[in-house]
Amino acid sequence: MNRDASYLFVLSLCCVLLLTACKKERTLEADITMLNAEDDSPISGAKVIYEYQSQSSSEVIKEEVGTTDGDGKFHFNRKIAQFDTYTKLRVFADGYENVYTNGVEIGINPGSDNTVEKKVYPSYLFSFSLKNAACFNETDSIWVSDIYTYQPYPILFTGCVDTTLSFMNQYPFTEWSYLKNKTLTFKVKRNGVVTTSQQQVSFLFNQITPVHIVL
Repeated sequence: MNRDASYLFVLSLCCVLLLTACKKERTLEADITMLNAEDDSPISGAKVIYEYQSQSSSEVIKEEVGTTDGDGKFHFNRKIAQFDTYTKLRVFADGYENVYTNGVEIGINPGSDNTVEKKVYPSYLFSFSLKNAACFNETDSIWVSDIYTYQPYPILFTGCVDTTLSFMNQYPFTEWSYLKNKTLTFKVKRNGVVTTSQQQVSFLFNQITPVHIVL
């Protein structure tokens, strides 16, 4: 084989390999919309993370790819290797429930219609303090229901309580709720007499609302 023929052979082989590699690429495309579950308003500025596993590593690769626009929408489009797997988008929106979890996970697949609408609830943060101002003595008991989201039983306070609760180690003295408005129920026992009352509380979005209860 002469020099020119060898050159043409190598060039042809490179072209074949290049075309083969291109065929192995796949297009991954998705259109997502993030909405506030309370009123269906769009969530703008939500951070979008692309996650996948490559053939060469079992490690999950994470890459920030952008944020949702003013209509709560984000368009994702890229070429991926043939053996990239477990492809998904993960969305984080400040002030919404997913901030305290692992984000909103959206599975996407090459060749599929990855048009997804997700609704998430705002997370209302609040601090809670209770004072038994009309305390009779240390035998007083106060039961408080519905302070936090998953409260199966009333919380009991005894005596002349004057305290601020600490619910979660990572958020000292605060709790969060999916509800913008919450009704707290109080059962109070003083000197053998039991009374029940309720108080409506409204929370502010994306900030800690102080809740001070005096009974």
